[in-house]
Amino acid sequence: MAGTSADDAAPNDTTIDEPRDTVLEEPDDTVLDEPGASGASASAAGGEHRLAATLPPPTDDGRSTLTEPIAAGDRSTHPDLEPEARSTAPDEGEGEAPPEAEAAKPKRRALLYWVIGAIFALSVTGPLVFYFFVWRYRPTAPHHIPAGTSLAVRFDGRELYTYKPFRQHLLGALDGSSAANSRLDRLKKHTGIDLKNDVREIIYATKTADSWVVLIGGNFDLGRGKKKFVSGLKAFLDEEGVEGFTLDGDTLKGPSLFIAQAEDTTLLIANNDEILRAATEPSDAYKDLALASSGAVSFVIDRAVFEAFSKDPVGRAPPLAGVSEDKLEHLKAACKVTQKMTGHLRFKRSGVITIEVLPTAGAREATLTEAWEQVRVDAKDVPALTSFDSAGLVDAFLDAKLKNRAETTMVTVDWDKKRLDAGLEQLGAKIRELLGS
Repeated sequence: MAGTSADDAAPNDTTIDEPRDTVLEEPDDTVLDEPGASGASASAAGGEHRLAATLPPPTDDGRSTLTEPIAAGDRSTHPDLEPEARSTAPDEGEGEAPPEAEAAKPKRRALLYWVIGAIFALSVTGPLVFYFFVWRYRPTAPHHIPAGTSLAVRFDGRELYTYKPFRQHLLGALDGSSAANSRLDRLKKHTGIDLKNDVREIIYATKTADSWVVLIGGNFDLGRGKKKFVSGLKAFLDEEGVEGFTLDGDTLKGPSLFIAQAEDTTLLIANNDEILRAATEPSDAYKDLALASSGAVSFVIDRAVFEAFSKDPVGRAPPLAGVSEDKLEHLKAACKVTQKMTGHLRFKRSGVITIEVLPTAGAREATLTEAWEQVRVDAKDVPALTSFDSAGLVDAFLDAKLKNRAETTMVTVDWDKKRLDAGLEQLGAKIRELLGS
């Protein structure tokens, strides 16, 4: 077709061995028909006349001005051009680019496209690979909350990690301690688990105040810590010179501590063997408990706790011993009409705690809201609460907003960010002091 070089011509075409005196360059906007057998480009109508007009005039002796005759059967691939197009031809004697240079340009261009495509692909797949193989976690710890649990608190490692003051002060306390890092590295060597990076959630669950279990879930099933933690922990404790721990099958028993690992790799630490066995096998008890799976910290308090407080609040919370009798009666009344309380903490412009209070069967929602509003007002005069250094958390609860909903009471607690961050900084300082750094 028009504009095709000699190298791209049909197989039966013969290229011109010797260049002509004048090298014509084809303009980009020239549209030509396919050359015929005579080698001249012409359209279906009037092609012969246009060809004659573009040929150079003969000399006086009738010979063509072409320096070399075209051999029989040869066809030129040079198109017929207008005079102004011929004037743009390169100077005489300027050679054409070597075929190797022309071939290198597409190769370099293709390599550039490949590099750009690879960078784009990595920019998309990199975060996905990080999420699916490093950050993504299928929660397993909630499945080990034992049936009959009355109170549970869950700490979400991912949510906490995204909060800068938590990383800076608490995780920074570990990073800044050479002794802590040394122990963590040796613990990883023995158990295959990097507690600083692999942990994704921690749940504290209790049936009564005398029986509790801590459940630790994370990315422990990537060939590192599966079915290796208990024996590895025993070796680590022996290396540290810690006495009193013995292996009993798959359980590590020590003074008031029982440690095991479930089949789904969840780590279990309990204060007695009974609750450890109850938590080892997964169950659906967490569904009835309705512990929130969102938020940096979430919690649930079930009916058993409120029933105990409705009978003997002082026995459940000794600091209430100095509270007046009328205030204790207000607390009992609120607990009597409360079935369950669930809540979670999220980090926004401040620490926002959202709590949902469910009434007992037959109790009116308005009665529930009024009862807890009275408790909130009474708490402002309890010295044991107001004198407690809680980084502003107690003050935030004392200023909580209660709202009556269709079937529940909603409580919103706005935890001042400056006081929250200051509390995390103080906690980090205590950790550094404990670690000796």
